[in-house]
Amino acid sequence: MNKLYNTQENLARDLARFFQKVTKIKKPQLKIIPYIILGMIESESVVTTDIVKKLKGNFSLVNPFSTVRRLERFFNHPKFDIYQFYHEIISHVISNYTPKNKEIHICMDHMYCRDDFTILVFSIKIDKQRHTIVV
Repeated sequence: MNKLYNTQENLARDLARFFQKVTKIKKPQLKIIPYIILGMIESESVVTTDIVKKLKGNFSLVNPFSTVRRLERFFNHPKFDIYQFYHEIISHVISNYTPKNKEIHICMDHMYCRDDFTILVFSIKIDKQRHTIVV
């Protein structure tokens, strides 16, 4: 029996290829955003220190404090517009994967839980079926 194991590097590489095709994201951001997304999913948090703890590969060779600063610089960079990034991905999904005669709704939202803990929610609804991803 063969088992397929996807490492964080393989998933990040494939996400980067997808983002490169779909968005106009610059190369420095393209290198880090797939890891940020995978780190958020794996850590189930949006706190930078929690994300850094789950990063593997080249990130594990660097001092965690340096990686935290790198992520903070990424999030605060004036040339990276997260809303434009979301818009490009959603436009691609809608234009390529919408079934005929069905409505599609994509929702990205966040909510606060406990002491300023933020939960990021991605939700897609096609006709009467709904799929939600909570980060």
